[in-house]
Amino acid sequence: MNIRQKTVIIVATVFSILIVLHIATYGLFILGSYSDVEENILKQDLERVVTAFGDDINHLDSVAVEWSNTESVRNYLNDESSGNIKGLLGPETFERLQFNLINFYNAEGEKLDGAEYDLVNYEFKGVDYISESAIKEFNYHSYSPENRDGLMGIIILPKGPVMITSRPVAGADSGDEIIGTIVMARYFDDRMLDRLSAITNFPVIPVTDSEEINQKMERFSDYDETSYPLVTRYENDLLYLFAPMDITPADEDNLLGTILINDVYGDEKILFEITIPRAVYLQGKSTVIFSILLFILSAIVMEVVIFLLLEKFVLSRTSKLSRSVNEIGKKRDFSQRVVDEGSDEISSLSDGINGMLGELESSQKQLRTKLDVTEERYRLFFNSGNDIVLVCGNGKGPGRFIEVNNAAVNILGYSKEEFSGMGPEEIIREEIPDDPGFLRRMKEGHSFFTVYFVAKDGREIPFEVSAHIFNNFGTPATLMIARDITERVENENMRAETLKQLEKNIGQLAVLNDHLRNPLQVIMSHVLLGEDGNPEVILNQIEEITVIVHKLDKGWLESLKIRDYLVRYHGMNYDEDEAKRNREDNQ
Repeated sequence: MNIRQKTVIIVATVFSILIVLHIATYGLFILGSYSDVEENILKQDLERVVTAFGDDINHLDSVAVEWSNTESVRNYLNDESSGNIKGLLGPETFERLQFNLINFYNAEGEKLDGAEYDLVNYEFKGVDYISESAIKEFNYHSYSPENRDGLMGIIILPKGPVMITSRPVAGADSGDEIIGTIVMARYFDDRMLDRLSAITNFPVIPVTDSEEINQKMERFSDYDETSYPLVTRYENDLLYLFAPMDITPADEDNLLGTILINDVYGDEKILFEITIPRAVYLQGKSTVIFSILLFILSAIVMEVVIFLLLEKFVLSRTSKLSRSVNEIGKKRDFSQRVVDEGSDEISSLSDGINGMLGELESSQKQLRTKLDVTEERYRLFFNSGNDIVLVCGNGKGPGRFIEVNNAAVNILGYSKEEFSGMGPEEIIREEIPDDPGFLRRMKEGHSFFTVYFVAKDGREIPFEVSAHIFNNFGTPATLMIARDITERVENENMRAETLKQLEKNIGQLAVLNDHLRNPLQVIMSHVLLGEDGNPEVILNQIEEITVIVHKLDKGWLESLKIRDYLVRYHGMNYDEDEAKRNREDNQ
């Protein structure tokens, strides 16, 4: 992988990481903030709905409190005939107050009078038995000590959820004595739902089916308690509204908000759902996608621009520099120089490389000079000796001479070109009886032997050869140093002949000595016996012959000493049987 590929990978990796971080940032923070904005908007709408519920219930309770303090209501509850409340139960009252039900109960909880009005059809309606019983039970709970200030909230009737309040009526003269109660209610009809929808600008849908409610209760699992009533009254008529809320995406395009409301007993529940389009989120998502695409496009453009700039100012120059260095390395011509224009680090690197090339060139020249001197010295050493130096291959096949010195050319008569096509077996005659197989031993390792070299003119010259194997640049080769021993061989032959002649002379001297000694003994015997002649002359001659014989004995002894010396110190062989035969022949 070259530097250009690495640069592309690095730049692409960096921009990929930036793109991923950009996407993650937009996804986690920007889109999350858009989602939070929508959730806050929906939460405010849900809070407005709950506040509307509280306002409506509080309005019911305020009217009930106001009526409980009127003389006409007190008189009616004390004595039904003493007061007239029919004017309070007219259609105009229900329409003005936007109530659906007003009932009066005595202290025993018995209904004295009341009416139910349909605000949609503008007519009075009868209350069914179940609803009547539920309202009566609600009113009964308002008589408990903890509800002396009244009870308000929501109850579930067959026709649907109802906002209801019950206010006790105290007698004017009896102080805290309860003489009856006023119950006022308002149904969750279409008009009220339309009003709530107008508040939130989105449809408000009630969910009253118990099975559906139970399925959706998992949304409120974060709440520790979900059974408190919607409205709780505290001291000084302070109201606390308990309405758990849940906000969750309904689908990709809508957000669902749910309000959980309990009845006054905390037993039955009702859900109100508001679905709003995720306009902010979708717009933000579109903006984020556009921003991401724009960022990716910008990143690609920046990556291309950065790569082109790097290619022009860095990569192409480094590639050119690398090619120049490689070409110089292949040619091994350190006199060449790399060229780079500029004044940056690459130019400094080029200058450094040129400086290194200059040092290498100088070093190469010095090495070449030393090599030439060494080669010339080797050539002088190789060719100045009188001994023959031969270098031949020592591979599996027949070896050929690799190098020979001038002595080999001068002595044997072959040119160096002729030597290069010849092998040792072509110039060496293996006829040394005491040293057979020298060629095999020469290939196996170090050896010392005596052979005859055959010169170009056919002469056979004796040489003493020392051979050993060495490593010639990875291949085995044999170095042979041969010394001409012609003179030594001739001397040895001459000594052998001398020894042989000495043996012959010794034998002849011994025989001659015997032949001379015997007649002298006879002559000397006759003279001593007094036979005819001049004895003195004869004795003188005998004496001279005796002197000669003594000299022959002395020469014979000296010949024996010379023979023993040659045998002992020059290694010459003495064949006693042959010497004996020579003496017999002489006799």
